Amino acid sequence: MPNTIALHNVHRVLDDSLTVDSRLESLRVLERVDVAGEDTYPALAIVLTQRQTPPEVRRGVLAFLAERDCPGLAKYVADALPTAEDDPRIRSALLEWLQKHPARVSLVSVVKLWAGEKPISDASEMRYRQLIERISSKSWSDALLDGLNTPKFFARGSAIEILSSRLESEPLRRKISALTPRTQAAAVLKYFATNFGYVPGNGRELLAEVVLHRGGTSSLESAKHMVNQWQKIYDYKFNIRDFHLVSRLTTDSKRKPLSRAKLIFQISQGIIKRRSARTKLLFRRGRLVDFASQTESLSIADLWNLVLASEMLDRRRIRRALRVTATRDMADTNSQSGGLIRYEHGRAEAILYPPARKRRDDEYIPTRQMLMKALDSLCYFVGHFSAVVENTSRIGPGEKELAFAAKYNICGVVFTTVAGGRLNATYFTPKGIVVDLGEFRD
Repeated sequence: MPNTIALHNVHRVLDDSLTVDSRLESLRVLERVDVAGEDTYPALAIVLTQRQTPPEVRRGVLAFLAERDCPGLAKYVADALPTAEDDPRIRSALLEWLQKHPARVSLVSVVKLWAGEKPISDASEMRYRQLIERISSKSWSDALLDGLNTPKFFARGSAIEILSSRLESEPLRRKISALTPRTQAAAVLKYFATNFGYVPGNGRELLAEVVLHRGGTSSLESAKHMVNQWQKIYDYKFNIRDFHLVSRLTTDSKRKPLSRAKLIFQISQGIIKRRSARTKLLFRRGRLVDFASQTESLSIADLWNLVLASEMLDRRRIRRALRVTATRDMADTNSQSGGLIRYEHGRAEAILYPPARKRRDDEYIPTRQMLMKALDSLCYFVGHFSAVVENTSRIGPGEKELAFAAKYNICGVVFTTVAGGRLNATYFTPKGIVVDLGEFRD
């Protein structure tokens, strides 16, 4: 009887005239029926070869076969891994099968799945490392470095994200500098590691490096000279988000070089003019936002960003434009206003970017174009204009904006409408440092 039930349900799983739910229900029956698999497994594998098989049925059958250690699934497992992120049971079944049957064809998919599993448990972390080592016959870190330098390895962004988040930065930088490049990605990684002491944290930052490298080495070499000076004098650590600033400083003939001390003095003077109340320490949303108390935590690049932002706030045209934007934003109850601040023609300019979609009055959803341009900007900005903020402790970036800055590796400015017809400006970094720049009128 069990064999009859099993064969009947195998035919139902294979029957493409039935609904997806009906076919999956028969698959669940097979999981409960205790029969030998010699007759059922090969028949079910047909589903994996048919293009018209619905994805849900394909994944279900593949997990069923993988859990029963059916051989010959390497190609299907590799194809299914990218879609296994949202189903822990299927993901676990496929990875356990690969541990028993390591296959090179699955390497790219495993690396992408590893990078995408967040948060990740200690057990899963160890499983990925062991699996990569079994597939490649190398240490997991050497396998990923080798992948970055292999022409048809299409998980470079995931590989550099895994490496940079798990290895110490200096040993990783040395390993990349020692590569003999066979791919453009490896050549670009080596150039920045050697000349700027920098390794990207993810695929987005790697892509930014590639774009800059394709543009030619003249601007890179000029920027490298300034970066190397900052590194020697200020122990500065280059970040790809700073290239926009550095490359423009090097070509701005009217902008004189300034020491950290002079930058700090200039920023302080601007804040004093805009600060409505004198307090030794200033806290907002539970965070210290007083500039004078945080200067040691700010890089030389942050200080230049603050100088440029401060100068921008003192321009009447910018203040009026912000006031107009705030007025329009108050009338729009479905989205916040936002955009980018770029270094153009010797000064910072705020450029509005309409949201990708409107959802809530307290949320700005950036367009794909804005995200692509973000790493080629000083910072992004968002307006808290929906209502006048009476409670000054609520001025500045919230957790969403701080998380956005950290995720996309970009500094930010929040403009907030406050009492008395004034606007407040607050700067923040991906590391969560927040600096109040004071208030102003148009």
